[in-house]
Amino acid sequence: MTFEQCLLLSILILSVSGNLWAKARQTSVCELQQIPESFVNTQVELRAIIIVGGEGAYIVDGKCKFIFASGDDYQTFGHQYRVKKDAQWIRMREILGRTECANNARAVRAKITGKVVRIPATGTIPPNEMGLELVIEAVADVSRVLIKCTPLRGRNGVRYPLDFRKDAVGFTG
Repeated sequence: MTFEQCLLLSILILSVSGNLWAKARQTSVCELQQIPESFVNTQVELRAIIIVGGEGAYIVDGKCKFIFASGDDYQTFGHQYRVKKDAQWIRMREILGRTECANNARAVRAKITGKVVRIPATGTIPPNEMGLELVIEAVADVSRVLIKCTPLRGRNGVRYPLDFRKDAVGFTG
């Protein structure tokens, strides 16, 4: 393969991979919460806090929240969603996999890309009446979010990731 062919191939690959992110519709958690039906089967991109534990699993931005699922949950989705399991994905999983809180709460802030879909039917509710959720397929700019919480029993003196500042995400438990 000549240098010109390699260069042309590289440009083609970069433009295609760049277009995968560009096709996602920019939105916010509040917009998803207020008009979810307008996003059904749409690829979206947003910045939010992913919260797991405590009161459930949500993406949050201010007072707005929306249910999410992970695209690599093969028990629910099989291999229907292609997840970008890069260093950012691994970092998110590591942060969300550990807690020092009695209510099992943990949180990360990230740029999220995913698809809004109907929650898979359970058999008692028709598929077209199921609620909506965001299936996360990729994350970027992942960072730990400090949270207020009650420490686990027997963990005296543990402060990280516990935080008691006003701007920390608050949990009780």
